[in-house]
Amino acid sequence: MDMKKAVHRLLVDREYKKNGGYWWKSFGHVHASMKLLKSRWGNQYFIDFGIMFNEIKKIEPAPEPFFCHVSGRIRSLLHESDGKFDCALDLDCVLTDVR
Repeated sequence: MDMKKAVHRLLVDREYKKNGGYWWKSFGHVHASMKLLKSRWGNQYFIDFGIMFNEIKKIEPAPEPFFCHVSGRIRSLLHESDGKFDCALDLDCVLTDVR
């Protein structure tokens, strides 16, 4: 299974809806959106996220992460770790290589 299909299955199983090249979900007062991006220089992937506050401006479906009130890369929310998250999004990395 390729990365896009794996992420799609993961998010759809959690009730995210697909809209073009990204997924979104409403949580009442906020909408969340996520977009999978592939590096131009290798087999690495990144996940961008966005949060849209409905009380400021309600748009449905939620816009792509870049156009939300708060946006960034999922990786930026994580503390330094053992590298498993980065490795999971890198098709050239073998998880058994990460300690």
